[in-house]
Amino acid sequence: MMKNAILGGALLLMSSLSASASTQQVDFGALKNMTFTGLGGSFTFTFPDSTLIPGADQFVSGGSPALTGGAVLANTIGTWTVAAGGIVGCGAGCQTAPVTGGNPGTLRIFDSLDTSAGIEASLTFDSIKSQVESGGTTGRIQLGATLNVGQFTNFGGYATGNADLDLLKTYSAGLYFVTFNPSGSHSLTSLLAGTLDSSYSATLTMVPEPSFYGMMLAPAVAGVLFLARKRKQADNA
Repeated sequence: MMKNAILGGALLLMSSLSASASTQQVDFGALKNMTFTGLGGSFTFTFPDSTLIPGADQFVSGGSPALTGGAVLANTIGTWTVAAGGIVGCGAGCQTAPVTGGNPGTLRIFDSLDTSAGIEASLTFDSIKSQVESGGTTGRIQLGATLNVGQFTNFGGYATGNADLDLLKTYSAGLYFVTFNPSGSHSLTSLLAGTLDSSYSATLTMVPEPSFYGMMLAPAVAGVLFLARKRKQADNA
């Protein structure tokens, strides 16, 4: 019973600490439409740079917790491929597929308006999903990606001084989701032919490294064990 109580207390503490651990969300809007290019047996997708701001394809539209405003522009660099053979159904009007080529790419977030300097991380797109809504006239396409384990690193001579970039560098893993709402409805199969340009939005959620939880949990578990030991000693007295 004592072991069960200790285990239960440790699990409760782990749940509580994990829920309260800090994350940082960054929201992006598109400066230029993303492009899907059908190749018959596959299709590619890429994020073209803005014609007004070369080297950038997104702007930072917000964050949670709120950012200071130091992070303004971003760029997703790469061309990714999805093979026709990987496309499968996932319910009514739904298709999903793994991203089979082009990984890893790069996500850059710039020091204010300077697109020559900032921080960057390796980016791996894992999967793509399309959902045609009931009636077949509207739909959405979603991409899911992970930032490879390892912190953002500096490039272009950036060192420190931008509060938003310095904050993001304190995290070591992240999830990056891109959502498209093209006009009309588009399944993944339909992207195998022709070209589609679509506006999009993206969300980056940075999470603490696993050791962060261990550092928080260890003292708490030690406290549970200490109290259990004291109780046992009192019962045996």
